[in-house]
Amino acid sequence: MHDSNTDASTLSHVSRGRGRLALLGVFWSFVNIMVSNGLTVVVFLVTSLLLEPADFGAVALATSIVIWVMTLVPLPLGDAIIQRSDLRQAHLDSAFWLTMAIALAAIAVLVFTAPLIASWTSLDVLAVILPVLSLRILFVSLGNIPAALVNRRMEFRHIALRTTLANGLGAAGCLLLVLQGYAIWALIMAQVITAVVGCVVSYWTADWRPGFQLSRAALTDLRGFTLFTMGGRMIEPTKINQILLGIVAGLSCARYFLLRP
Repeated sequence: MHDSNTDASTLSHVSRGRGRLALLGVFWSFVNIMVSNGLTVVVFLVTSLLLEPADFGAVALATSIVIWVMTLVPLPLGDAIIQRSDLRQAHLDSAFWLTMAIALAAIAVLVFTAPLIASWTSLDVLAVILPVLSLRILFVSLGNIPAALVNRRMEFRHIALRTTLANGLGAAGCLLLVLQGYAIWALIMAQVITAVVGCVVSYWTADWRPGFQLSRAALTDLRGFTLFTMGGRMIEPTKINQILLGIVAGLSCARYFLLRP
């Protein structure tokens, strides 16, 4: 475990064997994709048989809202840390605490507005599931900087381990809950479990803990790359499509509840 005085090997870029690591990265990416896709198929088949369309629509809308709110959190600070050549502990600490401050503010706004969103969409369940699903923002933000350090060191095996464990336990939790009859909560908790496991594995593999070497200059070093990436993610077409799909699905669910016998 490292304290706030992180050693140079943790902060430095990989200087040797980058070609070999890249080839290993391809292998571990293949393993990760195969496992993740396999789990996705199993979860989809089981949940599609046991859950009602209304459940999927409500979760789709809640997820799309959380995804958009997450674009307001400076998670691209992690990307800036990956590419920065002269990384210092002040960069890590400043990026971590800024990310957490904005993430907590975003979560508070989401929790406060959840009843309003539920009223606007005529989906009362959103008032309950949005605050729970906002935990995804918390744990993704907590694990953002250590995950960036693992990526920076090109430790692809650890990256694949993080994703596979997170997706695997999330899928297992989803299947367990849906088979126990918890329906919509299976889909919600799967996302939260995935975020929690990803966060825990990120800290374990990064061997880093946040300190308090806060610096405005350090944030200035990371600002340009971060703002550019955040802007691109906020207007990314796939994000817009997800939001529109979630809104349409959510409103359709409202009609489903009102019209069904």
